[in-house]
Amino acid sequence: MRQHIKLFKDISFFISLLVLALIMNLCCSTTLEALKISSIITALITIGFGIYLVKKNFLNRVFQKLNKRKMIMSIYFSLFFGYQVFKKVRLISQYGILSDILNEPFKIIMSILLIGISLFCVFCICYYILSILTSFMKQEIKKVTKEEKNFFIIGFLIMLVINTIWYSLISNNAIRDDILYSIDSYYVSFKMFPEVTWFLDFRHIFFSILTFPFYCIFATLRFILPLPTYTYCLFLAMIQVIFLLLTAIMLKRITKNKWMMYLYAFSFPTMLFGIILEKFQLSVFLIILFIYARLSEKEEKEIEDLSLICSAGAVTTSAILGIWSNREKGLNKIKGWLKVALLFIGISVVLGKWNILITVFDYAKTHGDLSFINRIYGVTELMASSIIAPLYQIRGDVFIWQNEANYLNILGLILLGLCTYSFIKNRKNKFAQICFSWLCFMLFFFLGMNWYCYEAPLFNLYFSWAILGLLWIGFHSILERYKYALPSILLFIIIINSMHLIQILKFLLRF
Repeated sequence: MRQHIKLFKDISFFISLLVLALIMNLCCSTTLEALKISSIITALITIGFGIYLVKKNFLNRVFQKLNKRKMIMSIYFSLFFGYQVFKKVRLISQYGILSDILNEPFKIIMSILLIGISLFCVFCICYYILSILTSFMKQEIKKVTKEEKNFFIIGFLIMLVINTIWYSLISNNAIRDDILYSIDSYYVSFKMFPEVTWFLDFRHIFFSILTFPFYCIFATLRFILPLPTYTYCLFLAMIQVIFLLLTAIMLKRITKNKWMMYLYAFSFPTMLFGIILEKFQLSVFLIILFIYARLSEKEEKEIEDLSLICSAGAVTTSAILGIWSNREKGLNKIKGWLKVALLFIGISVVLGKWNILITVFDYAKTHGDLSFINRIYGVTELMASSIIAPLYQIRGDVFIWQNEANYLNILGLILLGLCTYSFIKNRKNKFAQICFSWLCFMLFFFLGMNWYCYEAPLFNLYFSWAILGLLWIGFHSILERYKYALPSILLFIIIINSMHLIQILKFLLRF
């Protein structure tokens, strides 16, 4: 009897997985021809991925120990997911690639039926991820110190006050793209964040899937409560604040020093993106979560793999950190890398992203025409702006860097040299190795590939954790010899960065 039940559940899950993949592929296709080709490829990969999950007894791990709260949350997210997908499918069927194939009543019935079938798979995935996260969180909460607790609560409350004032003062017209340091606040807030079926190219393959649970929560609150219009941006900003605060705490635990937590929290990228809406906050949190799990004394394989896959899903270039995944050696390590890579591809395809995955070939080329020396200028500006605010200029309706990769930032060059020295001195330190590899990737990214060097400081949050990590590892012992050195440096950084944020607010108030 148990075997029959298991077989029934496995077949149900397999069918649900396949239906989900084909529906999501429909939502991410732009032409009927592209849909036909991608549907075949999606189906074939999903069948293989489904067989793998069944063989690994995925459902047994999901339903091994059911928890009422996690079940309710999983059902809630699944139903909301289904509703959002239904709206997208209806839009496609009315105005898009299926408009001439199906009649209206049949389209509605088939959409509801197929989406309903897919929700079993969505529920299983939600429940499995919640199980991993809640188990990990329970362990980590036990480790929370009084200082970490105070840091998080006080930091959250301060940023809540600042963001409430900020978003109640500026108009909705100020939430737009490319007016502040090339930041895409509008696009991230109103496209990437709320639309579960959002797609563009391989750079952010399933970013919208990762942020969707947070949008579910806000949408529910907005339905229940009469919230002011600015609370949407406030909600997004505070989600970002949580990610940044947790990142700072994890860096403190990795380096085993409280000052690293404060240095990261008061650095310019953290202060800026604790207010301004962007996508890097989630990505960096997932990166540091992966590193934190990887470097912990007790191996946390599930959270390590999950955070690595999700960080690559948020910003695909984060996949390079996969070279540090798993603790195996030799051939077993390579097998571990291959497994995670195939899982990432399988998950991406199930989420309908086959068409998005192959856009990687559109970006396998250099971008821009800056000379090599100008690229170096851009990198030094990024290095410096990872700690203190850069010099700026206001050009019409644009608030931009004064140094548009046109001259050498001396502070940035010094910091690059100090980071290199720190690695050489601490080359046996695993965190130093990870930080330096990320720094080398950044140099390859901007100097070798010539990718958007003009906008290099836009990415400072994406790289600042590694820069600050190397600086801290290399020089904290010197600074700690002097009682007031670190507090004085932090005070200086806070003043400079706060004055810069005030100038940004004045600029945004013009709109």
